[in-house]
Amino acid sequence: MMTSLPAFIAMALILALSKVPVFSGLAAVFDILIAALPVVIAVVAAKQVSNLDEVSIVAGVIAGTLSIEGGIIGGMIGGILAGISVNVLFMQMIRWRFPMTTVNIFAGGLAGLASGSLSFSC
Repeated sequence: MMTSLPAFIAMALILALSKVPVFSGLAAVFDILIAALPVVIAVVAAKQVSNLDEVSIVAGVIAGTLSIEGGIIGGMIGGILAGISVNVLFMQMIRWRFPMTTVNIFAGGLAGLASGSLSFSC
């Protein structure tokens, strides 16, 4: 959660500014930031759990997008599941001797989709 702190600070600044009458239009920006928070948390969680760079980030974005309705907790669960499943899929596809480009594409996409769908349905 500490690495997601900049997103929370940005959200707090926009909320504070939206209370000033001149900047009242920023309320819509605040709503967008609230909706994007689960995605940020899912990306950070997936990256920290998996230790894979771009693959885990893609999986976290997909899982977080599908976890938006679950809020912060849904994003965190989706991101953790994405991080775990991207590791499992990545290693299994390497054992099956898939080309590395295919491993990256499918491991990130499938892990994010699977974990995000699980988080979406709960």
